[in-house]
Amino acid sequence: MKINVIKLTDVELLRKANSFTTGKDSKMTLDKAYRHGHSPIRTQLFWIELTGIPLFVASQLVRSHVGVQFFQRSKRIDRGGESFAVECHDFGQRLDLLAEKCNPGLSDEEADRITDVLNDLEKEIKTFPNRFDRYAPTDLAFIINAEALMNMAHKRLCTKASAETRGVMMSICEKVRGIDPALAGYLVPQCVYRGGICPEPKGCGYNRTDICRRQIDYIKG
Repeated sequence: MKINVIKLTDVELLRKANSFTTGKDSKMTLDKAYRHGHSPIRTQLFWIELTGIPLFVASQLVRSHVGVQFFQRSKRIDRGGESFAVECHDFGQRLDLLAEKCNPGLSDEEADRITDVLNDLEKEIKTFPNRFDRYAPTDLAFIINAEALMNMAHKRLCTKASAETRGVMMSICEKVRGIDPALAGYLVPQCVYRGGICPEPKGCGYNRTDICRRQIDYIKG
């Protein structure tokens, strides 16, 4: 899995947008802008590339649709995808060929040959499901503004998200920290953003921890 984050705009564009809304020159900092959360933060754009992430993680991320445009690798057969029906047919044929090797007999030579066949079969079985199940690797890229990235983090850093999804989101946050440290402090779980209030029917208790309180204090300034 590979994750890459590029920032496409800077604070000068944010200030220009802010100047148009206030009618005077803006000296707004990124940290202050992110804290207030006003519309000019949408001028801060990021290009994010996720290579080889599990398919179900991609399906979680694409549920965010406001302020973001996704580009996911096509699964069309003519663009590198695989046909489930064709693969099943080919897999069955490979099993038939392996079975033909297993002629009855109890000699040492036959026993060794059967063992080799079973080892080959095991390898086939292990590789086959990963082409189609929820862990099938896929590539996902998207362009997203700062406000949308915050909203995505609120949902995908929550412990109600899968461990794999949280892992990808945390990696994105770390990449953002290197290019926009002001924004990184606002990429937090939703309970932090809500000031310690957990909206889930069954909370995990993170909103009652010291680290959650420190994150809340940072956001409040």
